[in-house]
Amino acid sequence: MGDLKLNDSVENGSVSTLNPLDHEEFRRQGHMMIDFIADYYQNIEIYPVRSQVKPGYLRERLPESAPVNPEPLEIILKDVQKDIIPGITHWQSPNFFAYFPSSGSIAGFLGEMLSTGFNTVGFNWISSPAATELESIVMDWLGKMLKLPSSFLFSGGGGGVMYASTCEAFLCTLIAIREQKLSVIGRENLGNLVVYCSDQTHFSLKKSVQIAGINPENIRPIVTTKSDNFQLCPESLRLAIISDLEVGMIPLYLCCTVGTTSSTAVDPLGPLCDVAKEYGIWVHVDAAYAGGACICPEFRHFLDGVEGANSFSFNAHKWFFTTLDCCCLWVKHPSALISALSTNPEILNNKATESKQVVDYKDWQMALSRRFRALKIWLVLRSYGVTGLSDFIRGHVKMAKHFESLLVADKRISPLAVLNNEDFNEFNRNLLESINASGGAYMVQAVVRGVYVIRLAVGPTLTEYQHVNKAFKLVQDHANALLCTYHKHAWQMGDLKLNRSVENDLASRLNCLDHEEFRRQGHMMIDFLADCYQNIEIYTFPACGSIAGFLGEMVSTGFNTVGFNWIGSRAATERESIVMDWLGKMLKLPSSFLFFLGGGGGGGVMYASTSEAFLCTPTAIREQKLRVIGRENLGKLVVYCFDQTHFSLKKLVQIAGINSEKVRPMLASKPDDF
Repeated sequence: MGDLKLNDSVENGSVSTLNPLDHEEFRRQGHMMIDFIADYYQNIEIYPVRSQVKPGYLRERLPESAPVNPEPLEIILKDVQKDIIPGITHWQSPNFFAYFPSSGSIAGFLGEMLSTGFNTVGFNWISSPAATELESIVMDWLGKMLKLPSSFLFSGGGGGVMYASTCEAFLCTLIAIREQKLSVIGRENLGNLVVYCSDQTHFSLKKSVQIAGINPENIRPIVTTKSDNFQLCPESLRLAIISDLEVGMIPLYLCCTVGTTSSTAVDPLGPLCDVAKEYGIWVHVDAAYAGGACICPEFRHFLDGVEGANSFSFNAHKWFFTTLDCCCLWVKHPSALISALSTNPEILNNKATESKQVVDYKDWQMALSRRFRALKIWLVLRSYGVTGLSDFIRGHVKMAKHFESLLVADKRISPLAVLNNEDFNEFNRNLLESINASGGAYMVQAVVRGVYVIRLAVGPTLTEYQHVNKAFKLVQDHANALLCTYHKHAWQMGDLKLNRSVENDLASRLNCLDHEEFRRQGHMMIDFLADCYQNIEIYTFPACGSIAGFLGEMVSTGFNTVGFNWIGSRAATERESIVMDWLGKMLKLPSSFLFFLGGGGGGGVMYASTSEAFLCTPTAIREQKLRVIGRENLGKLVVYCFDQTHFSLKKLVQIAGINSEKVRPMLASKPDDF
């Protein structure tokens, strides 16, 4: 091979004053960002917990198009303070009691920094051996901490994988058993598959079932009762299964829950697994919220019977001091996942995979790309240990019990007893909105057996007894004002006494999110990563990163908000829609693709990978088409593509319930025309 000649014009054209990953600039800007986030944690209680901005606030403050020229970080951070923070719902606030918590920690943040700094894509072992091996090791560690049966661990023939969310755990396990079942009974029976759950099961199961191409009308939400603490009754499950079998339906999947969203009910795993086993049903245990608590011996009994399940998951980003996002899934038989989700294009062939001595996590998930999530769990486990994590969880449980004791002890709650159900529900709705509008705390509602209840979930890392007391006083103050419109009696709030044992308990707790310790350790991590970038040529960094991209990930991780809807994080939602319009304009997309041009009929969304786009768009048109032609025609749907189209399309089409044999890869019109 001869020498490659680079002409002068190309050489001159390549010169740029912009170096997106200069190690010293990374160090300087990284330290600025650490201080910004540390200051945010220090001052987090001055902000209303639930944002008070109105819809569309951010579009009024930001330009219609992306900036043409670079801007300094100092200016950008001022805009974050001025425009973004007012629109954030502060999930890390000690006064956040809504949904289920996303309890961050210094170790979790630093692990996310490391992962973002390395910016590796560990889809198979060869692409990042440390990412794959650390994940499998940490999953076994966690399994042992939870005392899962050895059959769920790599060391016992099973195995674990880290996903972004429970939704992905639902979907991948559904696909695994769906493909296993259809390979025996034929794809024409897809419309007869049935999924069982309780009426307390998380609503995302229905969404996952529908994405998997299973008729959502084939979901059986079995009614629970207050007398059974809203647990799924094994006998009710059996009756539902028998009823389906009598009309030719095919039982497929059962979802049990440890800690339901509305009432934190715990399903009796052992008896339910026994029933499911009789009928060859895959059992998945969703312990998204409460699973982490089961590392404490006194709570482990909630998992009794899990040995009868096929899969088990919990969210480390909820109650395990790990930043978003991380759902941990274990399966007894990884071959079921691999058989349904594997892809083996030529570009990914390698000797390590061929040896069958390694794990290739691309075959355990929907997407090809994946993040190095194990790093943050590893840092959390090493920084706090099982003892520290257990003590934190126990502290939160004690605070929840403390709040309960305040409610029970106050006899002046009795005036509410005169309200009928309709008035009671209206009162609670008004009370909740009044509390949340104050900015002093944030709680959300649930409706259980027709009763509108206010949920209070203790879990943020910074929460202490003083915040629980404050929440109770808020409830009483706002209820006192509202009660006057329902009843002539009102509560009179006495002084709250914090006993000495509680104060001592506070003093003994680790502080996993102390702002000064965050500042100290954050600066250490920035210097470590800057040194890595200085010596970057001795490592393999396959993805194109930048200082700005890293800093954006840092501030996102620092806020650690969950923007699933506008109210959950107003700034997150509005910023995404604005940036998607900016990008669309930069790409000169037709205005019909944008939110606020072309009549506002289009719009954009940010996913983790192209695989998710491949999955969501076929699912959208599939549902649209089947509503017209009927679900019985699912097997006739055809997908067209180029024979050079990315290999993951075929996998995602199959996940969506469309027969992969109906994918039509079209050949190029000329042999050399790619």
